[in-house]
Amino acid sequence: MLREREAKGLPPPDPLPLPHPDDVHIDFYTGDVTFRGPIYREQQEAFAGAVHHLEDILDEIDYSEKELSNGPQPPDEDGTAIEPEVWAKWLAEERELLGRFMDRMERLADMWPRHWPPDHLRQRLPLEWRFSNSKPRSKRFEKMTEAADDSQ
Repeated sequence: MLREREAKGLPPPDPLPLPHPDDVHIDFYTGDVTFRGPIYREQQEAFAGAVHHLEDILDEIDYSEKELSNGPQPPDEDGTAIEPEVWAKWLAEERELLGRFMDRMERLADMWPRHWPPDHLRQRLPLEWRFSNSKPRSKRFEKMTEAADDSQ
């Protein structure tokens, strides 16, 4: 049903079925069933909250980078001017926050590799966080980053 809707260009049903069929994995040798995505609405809502938080952090980083690249700015109407050093400090803090957040999400990437990091945010992440289930400095990670660098 889901693939038929996608093939016809229709939006997915709202709410999506849980668990999503692509997230159910059956080991045909042992009969073990594992779920590689949310099973309950609460998990889906918590995941949506994590995605929203990641979007907020990335938006703050983008904004700070833009302001820092503008260089010194004239004071605004109330006489306040934020110096580039302040923007650089805020940018460093946001990048640190991103690193801590992505470290906390590492278990989610292991459990739900199809979902984390979200595809629509993947290109906005630093390279070390773009590839799920690939630890920075591993051989697999190095191969993927080399391929990404070659494509740019």
